[in-house]
Amino acid sequence: MEKSYNYTLKLFFVFMIIGILLGGCAKSPYLKVRYQLSEKTDILAGKELFVEIKDMRTEKAILGKEAKAYFKRPANRFSLFLAEGEKDKAQLGLFDPPSLFKEAFKQRMEHMGVKVSEVKEKGLPTIIVELEKFSLDLMNNKWISKAAYTARAMSDTGFLFSESVNGTAERQKILGRKDAEKVLGEVLTDSVNKLDIRRLLQ
Repeated sequence: MEKSYNYTLKLFFVFMIIGILLGGCAKSPYLKVRYQLSEKTDILAGKELFVEIKDMRTEKAILGKEAKAYFKRPANRFSLFLAEGEKDKAQLGLFDPPSLFKEAFKQRMEHMGVKVSEVKEKGLPTIIVELEKFSLDLMNNKWISKAAYTARAMSDTGFLFSESVNGTAERQKILGRKDAEKVLGEVLTDSVNKLDIRRLLQ
């Protein structure tokens, strides 16, 4: 009786460990997007603004035909990681495309010394980012991600300045999902860091 009990107990622990290991290896349903901070500077220290994102995409689906067939599920939310140098600095949470870009812009601006207000206040400059494209597809065994937006600086007196930005990233599909995630992170980083924030705030 005691031997049978011990055998059952051992089996229980074996299956429990296997379950934990399998759970740890299970892939997250959310694609990881890594935003790489540009070089830290305090050149805009003391500036404060409000950031607004408008979703102007005509195509709301992120995945193209081949990418959708590969992942077998839509990609509507992303797990955003903040990176500085070669290492991930923090996991910032789950975001849909508009909030993904808003958070990336916020992180970049704060890295430049800008205070990003949570509310729109009178007299505070506003940067309105109109997100026009954010996509991922698989063509000729290559991941291709694209992003496009127009940023407008506004004040209480009206329009100040605008800038349109386009970004494209490509990577050969060797590691599958990991390469897709790298491409998404590259296009997010490239397009967000392209914006001339200093000019917008002049």
